[in-house]
Amino acid sequence: MIVVMVMDNKAAHVQASPFVRTQLKGDGLYSLEALFMELDAVDPANVLILLDDVEVTEGDEITNDLRAMAQPFSLFERATKVQATADALGLLLRASIAGGAVSDDELLRIAPALEDRAWRAGLDVTVGDVYTFMDSLWRCVAAHTTQADWQPDKVPALWRKVEVITPDAPRVWQTQTDYATGDKVHYPDALSPLYWCVQGHMSLAGWEPPKVPALWMQV
Repeated sequence: MIVVMVMDNKAAHVQASPFVRTQLKGDGLYSLEALFMELDAVDPANVLILLDDVEVTEGDEITNDLRAMAQPFSLFERATKVQATADALGLLLRASIAGGAVSDDELLRIAPALEDRAWRAGLDVTVGDVYTFMDSLWRCVAAHTTQADWQPDKVPALWRKVEVITPDAPRVWQTQTDYATGDKVHYPDALSPLYWCVQGHMSLAGWEPPKVPALWMQV
């Protein structure tokens, strides 16, 4: 690989390397490691990763054609040890979760170990995969490739929130919850009227108990 540092739209430094490793740091910035090179908070616009057969030398102008040949930083992304451990645990659990051998209660007990297994766009997920999103665990119920507009809380056909309901605690209705026939909830808060679920469903905004008598009956 060839790593090119860009300054004033010119190749300020060109470094050939047998390896390149990157890691997303946030806000679109990466850390980058290559032979004789360790960079932090790198903007991909200022550092190009090129294939070995691309001809470029220091001082060359960085043309649009050259930028078009640059490899995406995500192609060389390497997880941290903590992230890799969380992913390994998630992969080991996949079949057990898909088969129902691991309960939501059991998953929540090990939730801290999965905190670094974060949902993001571009993942190939299958039934039983578990990821964190918005401080909650979510399990995949249908195989798909994640997309930015398919966040777990927006696509109940693809994800179920991992949660445990305490029988004696007042249960308040909320969206993106898998309700079964016979479930009882208060709405809009714990001191409000109680409703009984008459038809199992995944709750959505606009389907509040008073609005959908086909799904809820006030007790």
